[in-house]
Amino acid sequence: MNVWYHVGSSREKLGRTGFAHLFEHMMFQGSEHVDKGGLFGKIQDAGGTLNGSTTNDRTNYFETVPSQFLELALWLEADRMGFLLPSMNQSKLDNQRDVVKNERRQSYDNQPYGRADETLSAMMYDASHPYG
Repeated sequence: MNVWYHVGSSREKLGRTGFAHLFEHMMFQGSEHVDKGGLFGKIQDAGGTLNGSTTNDRTNYFETVPSQFLELALWLEADRMGFLLPSMNQSKLDNQRDVVKNERRQSYDNQPYGRADETLSAMMYDASHPYG
């Protein structure tokens, strides 16, 4: 199962970046009905795997489970989208903000040519363009 949302970095305000990626991470931090770590536990107990990703134009979440666990995967996706807010707290937000900042350092800032795509996008698009 693969669920896509039309929420990505191109929808962020100029000078305010990282929110789409941060909320991708927050969606793995539990919900009103599933404790932190429970999403991974339930999918892995069913013999499945899961992850998510964010690009300029979308954020997606995907699970690969045996077919008899499709209902579980659908319920977990619906639950985290519908009941994330009651489980959010400052501690989870601070933790995931630090994780996202660290991912940026590891994947872009501290890698040779890590910021090449950003540099090329800035050259190809005006600063007011979502990809700029």
